Amino acid sequence: MNSKNFKRDDWAKLYEGRWGILTSSKWGEQFTKEIKFGHLPFMPQTFIIVERGRSSGWGTQSHKDILGEYLSGVAERDPGSLKKLANNLKKQTRSFLRFLENNKHSLPS
Repeated sequence: MNSKNFKRDDWAKLYEGRWGILTSSKWGEQFTKEIKFGHLPFMPQTFIIVERGRSSGWGTQSHKDILGEYLSGVAERDPGSLKKLANNLKKQTRSFLRFLENNKHSLPS
């Protein structure tokens, strides 16, 4: 990792809450390696700040824009794929919300 890669002016907050370093680290791995749209990771680069039991995760607006351009290109090439993509995102969102609900009392304050 090269610290020069973090010298950007378009960092955008992805999440904030009472999440510990282990949960935040897992999300960082998911954002940069596991969650992919085509060949693109959701976020190729993220960073996490943890302070006094709270954490926030950050990615860049330019990477969010690249993902948006990719998804709009997919929609143009194959409009039928939008329903599949939307259903997949809903499923992942429900799973994530269940995780948050199931773990809200076990989080450090």
